[in-house]
Amino acid sequence: GKKLNTLVDFPLENLSIDEYCIGYGANGIKYDLYAIANHSGDTGGGHYYAYCKDYDGCWREYNDRTVRLIGRDDSVKSQLISSSAYLLFYKCRD
Repeated sequence: GKKLNTLVDFPLENLSIDEYCIGYGANGIKYDLYAIANHSGDTGGGHYYAYCKDYDGCWREYNDRTVRLIGRDDSVKSQLISSSAYLLFYKCRD
C-alpha cells in the first residue's frame, strides 16, 4: 500500500524497444513521447495532472482548469522527467 517515488529516466524522442521484443521483429521502430500523466501525493490521495506536446511542438501542463505553456523539448526535459511521471504515451515516428 505504499507508493514508490522512484525516478525513472525516459527519452522524449527516439525510444527503441527492440531489446524487449525478442521474436516480435520490432525492426528498429522508434517512438516519440507526446504525453505524460503525472500523480503527486500517495496511495491514500493525491492529484493527477498531465503534460502534453501540442501540434506546434510545445509542451503544455494541463492541471484542472489551467493550461500552462512549458516550452520545447530541449529546454523542458528536466521538468518533464520526474518521479511524478505515472503513465507515458508514445507514438510511432513518422
